[in-house]
Amino acid sequence: MKISRRAALRGVFTIGAASFCNASFSTQSEARSAESASRYAEEFNRVVAQAQQFNLAPAAMASTGSRDTIYIADLVLNALELASTDDNAALVARRAGLLLSDISRDEHDGIQYDPLLPAPAAAVVYSKSVRDNYVRLYTDPDFHIDIRKRPLLSRAARFIASTRAKPRYQAVEKVTDVPWYVVGALHYREANLNFMGHLHNGDPLLLRTVHVPSNRPPKPWPTPGVDDPRELWQESAKDALKRISGLVPEWNFPRMCFGLEAYNGFGYRPYNINTPYLWSFTNRYSGGGYPRDHVFDRSYRSKQAGLVALINAISQIDPTVQIKMKDESV
Repeated sequence: MKISRRAALRGVFTIGAASFCNASFSTQSEARSAESASRYAEEFNRVVAQAQQFNLAPAAMASTGSRDTIYIADLVLNALELASTDDNAALVARRAGLLLSDISRDEHDGIQYDPLLPAPAAAVVYSKSVRDNYVRLYTDPDFHIDIRKRPLLSRAARFIASTRAKPRYQAVEKVTDVPWYVVGALHYREANLNFMGHLHNGDPLLLRTVHVPSNRPPKPWPTPGVDDPRELWQESAKDALKRISGLVPEWNFPRMCFGLEAYNGFGYRPYNINTPYLWSFTNRYSGGGYPRDHVFDRSYRSKQAGLVALINAISQIDPTVQIKMKDESV
């Protein structure tokens, strides 16, 4: 029986998404981590087989197998380019997007607190000392990117700066004033480059978010009359970036770092730890974090790439990315 594109992208999607929501509340437990590997591998193989059947699978896959999130993201992008006219491509985009949302939820650090609610500690104010610290952390001669993470960062950067993805980030920049390379870096940090996932946190695009920040975008969602997930992703990205747009009056390096840290939360500062949201995969972060929501553990180490490392990698791929270090506003 042939399934219409509308069913493939909405009705059928909600069945899988409901399963995602029910499973994902326990993603921080060791039991879920132990169970997830085989489940991911099984679903990954099914998704790839389906994509190959319809000539949608990317040519090369890294050795990380079912955890190769960039490969899955590339598969989603391939499928979305044909989904408006090809029912099979729409189904592949939906299924691969759900898998990537599930993996992203499993990999996310726990939240410090809901960024849409008042912070539990005194707010950090942008000042000369805060500015100078961001610049020093990045420009001092001893700064370096973890050599073991450079291949992964380079792959992510090539995806973000590609002729297929970059125009989508640039379209978001036009309506939010957030630089395209920041949008792309956030897309990797929050959603593993999933164009079938919300930029807010990687939750499935065709339902409102379940995890923090929850219930985004505002109702009605999906936007009435909009069936193309590419348009919906842009609308979702606009909603996700509303707050950060107001935090960064100018996109120089220290202002950018402050805005991104504020966007995620200042919950690492009381422990004298450079936030992994910025500094993971660099020598400025060596451990400490939130393995579960609201629970800090000094022995925990974030598995996610930091935004400074990501933006640095993008700048190595695309020479148009040039970020001013100086900020004379304070």
